[in-house]
Amino acid sequence: MGLPVLLIESTPENPRAKPILFIQGERDEFGDREAIEDFVRSFPGPAELVVVPGGAHLFAEKVSLVEEALGEWLRNLP
Repeated sequence: MGLPVLLIESTPENPRAKPILFIQGERDEFGDREAIEDFVRSFPGPAELVVVPGGAHLFAEKVSLVEEALGEWLRNLP
C-alpha cells in the first residue's frame, strides 16, 4: 500500500538517524508524484523515494517491482 500523502498533515518532529525508504505508485490516487516528492524532501533524516511505474495505491500486479525496489535498497544499506 502506498503512503496516503494527501491525508498527512505534517511530518514527524523527531529526526530519525536511520534511513527510510518510501515506495509509491506512479498512479497512487492518495498522493501524486509531486506531493510524495515534497513529503520525502521534508522528512527529517535520510529518506529515499522509489516510484513504481504504473502502480496504484495497492500496487496491484506490481508487487514484484516493490519487492525489487526494497531488495535493492536493503542491499545498499551501509
